[in-house]
Amino acid sequence: MLASVPADTALSEALDLASPSLSAMVRRVTVRGRDGIKAGQLRRAALAVLRYDIRMRTRPTPFGLFAGVATGHFDSTAKAERGTAHRTRTHADMQWLTRIGHRLERDPAVLATLTVQAHQALARRGDRLVLTSPSTHGVAPGESGEGRSTVSVRRTPVVERAVAEAQAPLPYEELVRRTAEAFPGAPAERVRGLLAELVRQEILITGLRPPLDGGDPLHHVLRLLARVTEPSEDTRRIHEALLAVEDQRQAYDAQPVGGGREHLRRLLETARSVEPDDTPLHIGTRLDTTLHLPYAVREVIEDATGVMWRLSRPKLGLFALRDYHRRFLDIYL
Repeated sequence: MLASVPADTALSEALDLASPSLSAMVRRVTVRGRDGIKAGQLRRAALAVLRYDIRMRTRPTPFGLFAGVATGHFDSTAKAERGTAHRTRTHADMQWLTRIGHRLERDPAVLATLTVQAHQALARRGDRLVLTSPSTHGVAPGESGEGRSTVSVRRTPVVERAVAEAQAPLPYEELVRRTAEAFPGAPAERVRGLLAELVRQEILITGLRPPLDGGDPLHHVLRLLARVTEPSEDTRRIHEALLAVEDQRQAYDAQPVGGGREHLRRLLETARSVEPDDTPLHIGTRLDTTLHLPYAVREVIEDATGVMWRLSRPKLGLFALRDYHRRFLDIYL
């Protein structure tokens, strides 16, 4: 079974993205046969491939290359036509891009071109400023502070002034100037070093973070990096690699689904060379489908939605979020 997978180009390409380890096992069996592989490993791999195949054929939930989305319309009659010109759209994983951003923010030349703003989730607890939701929460702890559930810094006069000045976005260099002028006795380099540390701790958030309300995250980062005139060697390498990722993803998205496996392999290798990650990229699939549903179906949907609304609990919010809502009110009100 595993040896027959490469014949299904769409499934093979989807496995490359969804499970690199399983895809590697399939390639190994295809090239070298069963030599050196335990029967249990083969069985588990075959069952995993079978589950992915069944999901691809029967489950409508969009997931990479296993399923896609399309728009439909209501009409007087039902109509369903499916073509083969499906298209993909590849975008960067936000956690992967955030880790790259942490590295870039260590470069003074990059910081000098960015805007900064105080994190909106900061809370004052005694003589400390506490951030309970750093973007790196849940990541294995590292020297950059990743993986901590909270970040805490002492509320020194300099820290308080910097946070107050950065309540709205402003250029990083302007924040350095204002803070240094407020404390003329403090060496300018120490002020600059403190602000850089606040950025590293995410007390200050830079404009390098892509907005979540639209636009392409990778384009956002590349646009800002293009402004850096004297980057460090690490920044230069990252910039060049991200440009390569951009070129390769455009080349991949131009391929028909199932026909871009080599393009995808090179793209993933390039992305992982910038920052190691199992899933540095995500792919959405747009189906080549024409779908019309009768107006009678819309009426049934409307009636069912109305019944569900009338039978639902007369309370605001989701039950699962009530504890979060209570804690939010305790902290911010």
